[in-house]
Amino acid sequence: RDIVLKLLQYEASTNVADNKGYFPIHLAAWKGDVDIVKILIHHGPSHSRVNEQNNENETALHCAAQYGHSEVVAVLLEELTDPTIRNNKLETPLDLAALYGRLQVVKMIISAYPNLMSCNTRKHTPLHLAARNGHKAVVQVLLEAGMDVSCQTEKGSALHEAALFGKVDVVRILLETGIDANIKDSLGRTVLDILKEHPSQQSLQIATLLQEYIKTGNATILEERPSSANLSPGEEEEEDVRENSCGPAGLWEALTPCNGCRNLGFPILAQKTVTF
Repeated sequence: RDIVLKLLQYEASTNVADNKGYFPIHLAAWKGDVDIVKILIHHGPSHSRVNEQNNENETALHCAAQYGHSEVVAVLLEELTDPTIRNNKLETPLDLAALYGRLQVVKMIISAYPNLMSCNTRKHTPLHLAARNGHKAVVQVLLEAGMDVSCQTEKGSALHEAALFGKVDVVRILLETGIDANIKDSLGRTVLDILKEHPSQQSLQIATLLQEYIKTGNATILEERPSSANLSPGEEEEEDVRENSCGPAGLWEALTPCNGCRNLGFPILAQKTVTF
């Protein structure tokens, strides 16, 4: 902090990027240093432009959101950072927060900008990304905030994503919320159709769950789960710890996938002949 202030005192510019397009505010946001973020915005001969993008078209808000730095996210939102900006992968800061399970950041962004939950993209939605990676609390918060459980992308519904990646608990949540168990993707495939293509123990478990749900037509087969509104502070903190266990761990690993995000078709999973 003192070094940054000293450099600014000698008229160091806050708006010079490195060869990857990262500005000082990107790096401060990535590290989660809220004090330096504030200094870069408000002090010195020049002031950081909060919507500046790096070579991957990411703003400082992208950097803070994917690492779960909620204090930095709060400051950037107060400074009118545009949360609708998409990076080279067409991801918004909310998408990244959902992808990596940053529960508090997801809550902050959808509270301030609920329109980011709209289904106006064929690429992905926050719900699809959270479902794919098994972030139950994030999925639940998005649904309770009004996100359409049946929203479709080029890869199908969130149910397709959760099932393909073996996220049984997320499948339960989506079914309980009322998603059509026979919903089809753009190729006309149901979730059961996809599971048949990728047989494994997990796919068998999910297929059994889906078949029973289709047969009974109700949610009585589903395990009870607490509403996010009913979580105690201790339980919510525990959820946060679990959610934050996935995703980038180092400063330059921001775009690496969650360790648990292998779909059921990957050869790393044992393949068996399964009849549904």
